[in-house]
Amino acid sequence: MTRRLDISDLTKAFGAAPPVLGPLSLTLDGEGITAIIGRSGSGKSTFLRCLSGLETPTRGTAMLGGKPIRPAEVGFVFQEPRLMPWLSVRRNIAFGLSHLPKPERARAVEAAMALVGLSAAADYLPKQLSGGMAQRVALARALAPRPDLLLLDEPLSALDPLTRERMQDHILHVAQHIRVTILLITHDMDEALALANRVIVLRGPPGRIVLDVTIPEHDPAYAFPRDRTSAAFQAMRRRLIDALEPAPVALAR
Repeated sequence: MTRRLDISDLTKAFGAAPPVLGPLSLTLDGEGITAIIGRSGSGKSTFLRCLSGLETPTRGTAMLGGKPIRPAEVGFVFQEPRLMPWLSVRRNIAFGLSHLPKPERARAVEAAMALVGLSAAADYLPKQLSGGMAQRVALARALAPRPDLLLLDEPLSALDPLTRERMQDHILHVAQHIRVTILLITHDMDEALALANRVIVLRGPPGRIVLDVTIPEHDPAYAFPRDRTSAAFQAMRRRLIDALEPAPVALAR
């Protein structure tokens, strides 16, 4: 069972400038995918960086299981794979596992490769990989330490449409087969609705929650794989669009 993530009044400002994020509060108490969408400048990536420890919040707290989040509990996948070009797929995935005994390290790497369909490419170098395969290596590397929290910062944004759709399938497979809380940043509303159990819309700056909707996963209309042409899907999509767009300002007469 995953541990509950409690975020309270999380705020981030850089120097003396106005805050770019928050205050933001929410609770995640289950497995699966929570998608966070918003326009550029709404604080999405800053939010993930605060959770991961890459940035220090100006105010507020982020607790996992009632305790401050430790970097070792977090897996992070960035927009770019950030692979080491001189290391094989296997060794890239194993890079952060040097603290483990060799047999345990090998098992963790093999399990992560199998989970994302990379076992046959274990000895490839990054230059031999397609963009989608390279991003799967990054995903496997984040999963190998068995994190409690997996943060995905627009990992599919640079992929072509077909590769992006296949990568969505891999992320959904991960969510359905291991116990991990996943936060996915995306600009793509269809992607958010196709993958997530919950969708949060940020608007800013400063980034604040303007919509927090749970997808009724037990409703046959939202069963996986989701039909993007269905009336239910399109109605939910309309809600997201309405939340992303600020209400028009009435003109004085």
